[in-house]
Amino acid sequence: MPLSKIQTIGNQVIPNLGRRNLVINGSMTNWQRGTSFSTNVYGCDRWKFYAPGSHANTRSTDTPDSPNNFKYSNSCGGSGDATGITQFIESGNCVHVPTSGSTKVILSFYLKHTTNSGTAKITSVVGTMNVADTSGATTNRSTQNHNTTTSWARYTHEMSGADLTAAATNGLQVTIKHNGSGTTLFLVTGVQLEIAEAATDYERQLGKDELEDCKRYFQRISGLRQGAYSPCMIAYSTSAVQGTLHLQNPMFSTPSITLEGAGMKVEDGGNAYTSTSTAVSGQKGSENHLNWWIGGFSGLTDNNAYYAYGDDANHYIDLSAEL
Repeated sequence: MPLSKIQTIGNQVIPNLGRRNLVINGSMTNWQRGTSFSTNVYGCDRWKFYAPGSHANTRSTDTPDSPNNFKYSNSCGGSGDATGITQFIESGNCVHVPTSGSTKVILSFYLKHTTNSGTAKITSVVGTMNVADTSGATTNRSTQNHNTTTSWARYTHEMSGADLTAAATNGLQVTIKHNGSGTTLFLVTGVQLEIAEAATDYERQLGKDELEDCKRYFQRISGLRQGAYSPCMIAYSTSAVQGTLHLQNPMFSTPSITLEGAGMKVEDGGNAYTSTSTAVSGQKGSENHLNWWIGGFSGLTDNNAYYAYGDDANHYIDLSAEL
């Protein structure tokens, strides 16, 4: 869990050890869902994209020249006001955030505004959830406009515990968006939200650790085969199978399951079957494991063991526990 803030003792600045950035995947490193999106969806891990029109959200290798050596940025394009990205931060990661007084909370990010840059053309917003860990309704607590150019620059947005109010314990919302009409395109990376007296260098994480954090909210599972002819599904009729997923990365909450591809495929070692259904029939479980089932098959043997598989990259299941 992130620690409190940068401490100053005498003439020494002593940084807290551990996590100080409340934002996950601020370096835009992880893209489990893909690298190009044309609708209002989660694209880059933990970042939900929104645009009123002409949606274009992609991973870019255009990054700022800085000691951080970012690998990717998040390219956000669209038409109209409010084109941008949002991250919701769960309440458990906000318990140490000041909810009153003058202690500073600072949002910083690197941004390059290639289309429609200028005075007050980018807005950053930090808000709170009205109900703990529920992103459906939020309240903006601190808003700042930024003057942008077509070159990379780092921007900062300061607020205090008094600005955030006691509602910060419900969880936070961080948004970076276009402010104005017309078509826009901007790239952003190195997003950091910290408790500090001044913005500090972007905090880097080990790649595996940041991916583990992302998988708390979303996991994509492909190639469901669990070893040669090792059963992972059991038929409970001639047309439906059920199975259990034990998650190596426990999720924030019980995830929803989405089946991607032209129907689930199962084998029993000699025969292959494809479901005509493109949706999971049902599920139950917890953040650690899931029982799920799907119909639409023909010719299965009731109570027979099968294993599921994907014959190409287009067959997988998505587990989502986004706030």
